[in-house]
Amino acid sequence: MNLIKDIKENNLVELFMKGNFGLEKEGLRVKGHANLATSMHPKSLGNREVNPHIKTDYGEAQPEIITPPLAPYSKAYNWLQTLSYVLIANLLDEEYMWPFSVPCNLPEDDSLINISQTSNIELEEYRMYTASKYGKKRQLVNGIHINYSFNPQFLEKLFFIQTQFETIEALRDELYLKLASNFLRYQWLLVYLFGATPVAETPFFTGPFFKDKNIPTEPMRSLRNSNFGFTNHPKVVVRYDSIKNYVTDLQNAVQTGKLKLEREYYGAVRLRGVVKDSASLLEDGIQYLEMRSFDNNPFEVSGLSEEMLQFVHLFFMTMLSLPEKVSALETEKGNNLTKKVASEHPFSKTKMMDEGYWLLGQMQHLITMLELPYDYSELVDQAAEALKKPEKTISGRITTILESGSSLLTMGEELGRHHKKEILSIQSLPGFDHLLLAEQLQIVNMLQLGADVPLEYIEDIHMVD
Repeated sequence: MNLIKDIKENNLVELFMKGNFGLEKEGLRVKGHANLATSMHPKSLGNREVNPHIKTDYGEAQPEIITPPLAPYSKAYNWLQTLSYVLIANLLDEEYMWPFSVPCNLPEDDSLINISQTSNIELEEYRMYTASKYGKKRQLVNGIHINYSFNPQFLEKLFFIQTQFETIEALRDELYLKLASNFLRYQWLLVYLFGATPVAETPFFTGPFFKDKNIPTEPMRSLRNSNFGFTNHPKVVVRYDSIKNYVTDLQNAVQTGKLKLEREYYGAVRLRGVVKDSASLLEDGIQYLEMRSFDNNPFEVSGLSEEMLQFVHLFFMTMLSLPEKVSALETEKGNNLTKKVASEHPFSKTKMMDEGYWLLGQMQHLITMLELPYDYSELVDQAAEALKKPEKTISGRITTILESGSSLLTMGEELGRHHKKEILSIQSLPGFDHLLLAEQLQIVNMLQLGADVPLEYIEDIHMVD
């Protein structure tokens, strides 16, 4: 099947571009000079265990905001901005959100770091287990997760014009496996461009996870995506060439004790089914992919820019446009390349330069083939410039500021306080500015309490140019 040829010849470009994006963003509540907040999760945000949009992750001071799946990506971005406003508006006056993925100023004694409260006994036991195995500080690393799913109409129309697959489910699963495999092979480019964790405070490198590791002495592109971040033991290898192999490898890792639960698998991509247990994939197939390798961009109040999300969208489409799904061996090669690029100095030219230009060429070819809007080409040009000049990457920009005399804590405090002031000064909710003020206030109240937002508000969310 020549996917792009079929899409173009059958007028499926619009549906192809309407993939659903669901965004998850973790962060830390801080106070003073970037000190971890000791207060409880704000009661004004309702019950974190039932609120679908504002929860807590590992730590009590580690809120997580979650958008519904929306198309196009700009709607998900606007929703994330609105949730960022709701979260920050409910913080104590002296608190603000830490903008980096690496933790803020943490107490040396792990016992002073409060684990998130939960009534789920299994989850509580798992969090205690990870505290013992990795240390609490390492569990306070944050990031962006991007959930992606195909437009159902796109899958239906594509199925009826192809002859390779006998069921729409088989077609759907193969497309997801191709995207997952190719993403893992080439995600190093995203880490190069958007990695944003060049350094961390020295106390971060304490605890069981770091006892046999040499603390880095130089900045790198992304600590979070290196061997110092969320990574499993090298013996935990999960294949993405078929659903059966993916499920088998995950279950074997748990059964042999390499992982406590499947959720301990820190792979950059997770195949998601109807429920999060991987066994459901065998019966119901893949419903969406969860991409987990994105650092929080400290220069953006919600942790990412709309332009970055647009580039990621183009990257996804390009991975699907490549002639073949890479092999399990190539996927593992990609994981290793990602760690190598993540460990490069932010000012150094990557050793993957040639492949980077090739990838950008593939993106530009897709833009031309599908006649995508010109702003996609502008993003490719900007990425090419960043390949040539590493200081233009996010990690490069952070390192430039740090080397000018600032510190991570000072920079984080200044950005965090600025973001709080900026977002609390908005006159209307991002994406909802077409609604009356009373309706916008109603939406804020719903999001705070975890109430269901009327479907028409989700579907008709305004696209801000």
